Amino acid sequence: MSIFVLILDVGMFASAAYSVYWQSQIILRARYNYFSAILGIVFSAWILATPAASNWPYIVAVSLFILVSIMNGVGGVGSRRLVTTGFFSRVIDYKTFAEVTLIPIDLPGGKNRVVGIFMTSTQQRVQLTFNQTVEAIRSELQKHIPDNVEINVENINQL
Repeated sequence: MSIFVLILDVGMFASAAYSVYWQSQIILRARYNYFSAILGIVFSAWILATPAASNWPYIVAVSLFILVSIMNGVGGVGSRRLVTTGFFSRVIDYKTFAEVTLIPIDLPGGKNRVVGIFMTSTQQRVQLTFNQTVEAIRSELQKHIPDNVEINVENINQL
């Protein structure tokens, strides 16, 4: 059991380092995804309730799991790839995009959001929400995505 936990520690540390590297590349940050942090804390509380929770490698593994869960809520438009959010967050190369749709949303209280839907050539859909303007997101994306990928702006009131 101890070797497994040590391997888990190394894996979680590597995952945290991987997340830090790609999150440092973010130019336009998306809104934080709280679900992955909440889910990580719930799983960790459940895991820590076991009798094995008293040895240090196990505590380090759970702590790193909480850290990675909190870090997975950060995403956005990076300088080299799109950084997704969520419990199983990943990075997506801009070359794989087939279509990008930006939907501006006016919220009560004068707040504005833009929902970005990124469709890959393998029909995977990634959704991120931004606090920036459509123009700022569009101009930043045009710097990174291939010229053949269309950026559509849709008005939610017209749907």
